[in-house]
Amino acid sequence: MMSIDDLVIQLPDVDGDRIEDAIDTDPLSFSDDFSDAAAEATGTTTGRVLTRGDQILSITERPGSGIIIRTDPSGGMEPASVRVCNGRGVYEFGAGENQVFSSCSSVITEVVKGEVDLKLFSDEGVLATTTLTEPNKLTFDPESFTFTAPASNTETILVFVRGVPFQVVPGEALLIPQIDIKPGSDVNSINTKSKGAIPVAILSFTGFDASSEVSTASLTFGRTGNEPSFKLCNSSLQDVNGDGLPDLMCHFDTQLAGFQAGDGRGFLKGQARNGVPIEANDTVRTVQ
Repeated sequence: MMSIDDLVIQLPDVDGDRIEDAIDTDPLSFSDDFSDAAAEATGTTTGRVLTRGDQILSITERPGSGIIIRTDPSGGMEPASVRVCNGRGVYEFGAGENQVFSSCSSVITEVVKGEVDLKLFSDEGVLATTTLTEPNKLTFDPESFTFTAPASNTETILVFVRGVPFQVVPGEALLIPQIDIKPGSDVNSINTKSKGAIPVAILSFTGFDASSEVSTASLTFGRTGNEPSFKLCNSSLQDVNGDGLPDLMCHFDTQLAGFQAGDGRGFLKGQARNGVPIEANDTVRTVQ
């Protein structure tokens, strides 16, 4: 039986660009674009080689669905970059033997050999980055900005959003919205001795309506995100960031939030109404 490695190297490639003819959008000329729509009626995976670097890339159809991207172990140190799924994902391959399955029903990435650096973009352009190693898999929904890891993964995936790491553990999903602590304040000062409440806006975006999709009873907030400090959410909605979408304004007990001198971020945790965990954070400055 022919192996995946055999498929990557041996299938037809008339123009020598190492993109299999069945998914090569210009199979008679050396080119960089590929799509499995020509090979499969239900194909959804498209992409483009941005840079080949010193790597020897091979891109082929994956039997069943999606595509296979492979780098040969004889490649050099300069990385190669491949964009997939209408720009929602960018893979960067360094030196060594690497092999990735990719599909664009969402941005689905499975590392079979080696590792790949990923840049993932939401429909609104928010960037998330991660490094995925074999034999792990990550599904990214660019509309809802949700990351899902199958239970078969062997390690927790660290996804960085705005420079902050979020953990996507095996068998779970994670939705990462943006929050605004103390809307209207540039410094988000929190007086640790205050007996009042801290306002936190959970911001909606095109694929996520915070006003209707958040299970408010699940919300926790504070210096770690695990503090049971929830008081209430406003019944009236407001557009906090001026994007035309209704945001959810909630309030948390300052003392129960547990902030201490020197804390630089506030963390929110909870669940969407569909059961998907939510995590978000924003900067703070503590005063006494």
